[in-house]
Amino acid sequence: MRDGARRVRERASVRLGLALVAWGRRADARRTREALALRRSNELAADRLREGNFASIVLRTGPSF
Repeated sequence: MRDGARRVRERASVRLGLALVAWGRRADARRTREALALRRSNELAADRLREGNFASIVLRTGPSF
């Protein structure tokens, strides 16, 4: 009986370990997609700010007739 209980615990431990590894990988994948989306959003915001600054500089330094 003791050997049987030990084997059951070992199998349960292995299954739990594999489940935790799979959960961790899924969490990493979610973070990666979220990080990519945030990065893209930040890039777009930076592009808009850069364009706004460029337009304001052009208007200030434009040719004066």
